Amino acid sequence: MQYPPPGVPQEDWNYLCSYFSSNEFKKRSAQNARIQAMQNTSHVTGTKSFARMGVEMPVGENEALVCEEEIFSEVLVHKSGYIRGRGHGPKPNRSLSKHHDKSELEAANKRANELEEKLNAQQQDMEVIKATQKATNEILQASMEQMQGATENAANEILQALMKQMQDGRHMSAHAIAPGPDPLLW
Repeated sequence: MQYPPPGVPQEDWNYLCSYFSSNEFKKRSAQNARIQAMQNTSHVTGTKSFARMGVEMPVGENEALVCEEEIFSEVLVHKSGYIRGRGHGPKPNRSLSKHHDKSELEAANKRANELEEKLNAQQQDMEVIKATQKATNEILQASMEQMQGATENAANEILQALMKQMQDGRHMSAHAIAPGPDPLLW
């Protein structure tokens, strides 16, 4: 507060500092910040209004003179029967709004075609994945059947070998044991 910018008298500087620190200024500043945050059209022409800029807009040698209605219809959001930023004065040209709608329709159709192409590509990819998965499943099924067949053959061979050993063992044990008195009967 003691050092004002060059060219600003100390008395004016003191007044500005007290004003900027007052509750009234802080309240108005907060309110203006909220209002400014709600604006969806940025104003980059300084203190000149959109209407004044439209009147003063220079026209180049190769540019055609465009009427204000066409400019506002192209630049600002379309609202039926109203030109944004111009109040209830001039009404939008009907043919321009149809042109605007036509360009929006063309853009929407282009986007729809792009999405349809993307969907078709993804469906083709899915078909390739399904075919690959089916082939893999068939290979796995054949391998499992082959392994099951080999396991069954090995189990049958082992079972036959055991049965043969058991049969051979009975014959041997029957010849090895000599007939004699029953020890339990003694």
